[in-house]
Amino acid sequence: MVVASGRSHPQCARDLCAAGEVDEWEAELPFTAEQQKEFLSQYWQKRPLLVRGAAPSVVVSTPTPRQRALLSGRC
Repeated sequence: MVVASGRSHPQCARDLCAAGEVDEWEAELPFTAEQQKEFLSQYWQKRPLLVRGAAPSVVVSTPTPRQRALLSGRC
């Protein structure tokens, strides 16, 4: 998933990976020692890398009317 300005664009990531413009790993953080070495030598500030599975899924719930009021400062 490509992240730009805090927004994710899964279609863009697929297109870039398919075109060979972005390498793709399936890994969880923290990296193993071997992955750290490869990441630092091959990618850090050199080439783009998409790491699928690096961050856990986030479940977003819809705020209740009370929570919306609190967030907007009306309470």
